[in-house]
Amino acid sequence: MGGWIKIAGHDDTKTSIKVPKVASAFIGSLTFVHDAPELPAYTGQFGFDFMDFKKLKYQKIVGKNIYDKTTEMYTFNSGSSNDEFTKLEAQYDTFELADYDNGNDRKKTTYYTPWYSSFKAKPHKLLVQLNIKSPEAGEIKLVSSDANLKIDKPSIKTTKETDGEHRLPIEISFENALKNNAKIEARFYDDTGKNPDGLLIGALNVYKNDVEYDMRLKFLKVYITGKIKVQGEEGLVYLDPIKKEYKYYINLIDKTISEIGILNDSIRKMDEWFDPIHKPSPLTHNFARNLAQYNSLNNERDTKSETLTKTMKKLTLAKDIDANQEANLKKAQRTISRKTNFLKKVFGQALVNYHNIATEEVAIEAQSYKEYLDFTDDISVYKSDGGYKIKYTEGASYDTGEFSEHTFDAYTNIHKDENYIFMIPFDMHSSKSEISTLLGQAEAVSYKGNKAIMLPSADANTIIHEIGHVFNLSHTFSNDHVNFCQGTLNNIMDYAGYAINTPTDVIPSGSSPIPKFTFFKWQWEIIAKDPNLIKKSV
Repeated sequence: MGGWIKIAGHDDTKTSIKVPKVASAFIGSLTFVHDAPELPAYTGQFGFDFMDFKKLKYQKIVGKNIYDKTTEMYTFNSGSSNDEFTKLEAQYDTFELADYDNGNDRKKTTYYTPWYSSFKAKPHKLLVQLNIKSPEAGEIKLVSSDANLKIDKPSIKTTKETDGEHRLPIEISFENALKNNAKIEARFYDDTGKNPDGLLIGALNVYKNDVEYDMRLKFLKVYITGKIKVQGEEGLVYLDPIKKEYKYYINLIDKTISEIGILNDSIRKMDEWFDPIHKPSPLTHNFARNLAQYNSLNNERDTKSETLTKTMKKLTLAKDIDANQEANLKKAQRTISRKTNFLKKVFGQALVNYHNIATEEVAIEAQSYKEYLDFTDDISVYKSDGGYKIKYTEGASYDTGEFSEHTFDAYTNIHKDENYIFMIPFDMHSSKSEISTLLGQAEAVSYKGNKAIMLPSADANTIIHEIGHVFNLSHTFSNDHVNFCQGTLNNIMDYAGYAINTPTDVIPSGSSPIPKFTFFKWQWEIIAKDPNLIKKSV
């Protein structure tokens, strides 16, 4: 079973027209609101898409977002909201209910019919909330438009005293999968028989579910190996996180220690020659040549000792960096493991079954990038807050998208019907701002892509957001459907906690990010077209 869903009415109180007087005094409303954080029993086997004026005030937040590359700021153009709101309304069926006012003029309120999606396999319990004023004796019935769509306990009796809020528990199940979208209507039938067709007081669109989709997601733990720059350190540092044998340094240390030992033996022998007791006269034959050789051996030993010290320091540094790689990747894997149910819930809204098929380790040699990017010249790592971050070299021309693309190119074992998340071992700055950390990046907003990267600071929302881009979903503030003011939705494709008219990657002080857990119905339909999903007829 799924969790209980609170269902309540929304209304657009600005809609008002005059209509003839009628005798009926029944006023009712039934529409649907879904708020996942309040549903601990919600398992993601169903989803809602709804117009919620009371909570999100869509009329105020739809419009165009204009991006200024110079200032790196978005400006929300509320003047375009009427056109955008018309586009939004087109996504939903509307109906009107007339409020009764002592036999005088009645105001009609516009209601938007939400969408409900559900896998066929599991019935779900919903809690219908009815708001009734000045009722007549009769019955409210919930009627399905499709014989395959079943409603348990679908009616409630009313009397003249049935004012107020009433809750009707129902169970929705499917005799067979729906090949077409269906509808559940709530209608009031009075006892006098004056309205044999019933008065429409609420409706719910039910999304067809004769096809379900499997998404196979593979996580790849990326280890950066080979020589790489470390800010503040001379030369390159050799990383060896997988084998952890550090042969490059061990061999160099052993070789240097051996060379220093040989030098020490030679110097000791010459020490006897230059011992004060047996110190030869400067006039002794070959004295000048032996002195020069003695000084050269000491200088060489000093150089080798310095090299040994630097090598041992770099080995310690390499172990520290590699330990940080390992810790960050373990953190990312824990995030994924802990959020498996959340991933299933969110994708389940679009009738997509989420499967984590594997986690693999992938070693990417830093120097292997050089054939298409001077990788070791352009990026480095630096210590920050107890860990390490990737940063492009000062003044280098770059885009963080390059890093993503080159990571994708370095892994060639790509299979059809699978999507890939590359877990990067270090955080890095966004190419847009030195202030913020890049959380994730998709290969492309295109069905041609099936890869994305995830950095250590990313959470499950980031994973879903980037996969949304792989499924050809744009941001909710920049798309071909309906645009919303950035940072105002609980939709997965919005940005969390960002604000319009501030630098793009800055979360305003004191703001609380809006939890992200929903897709719109039109996004369900875009997701379903992805060729990497496996379709299963029900």
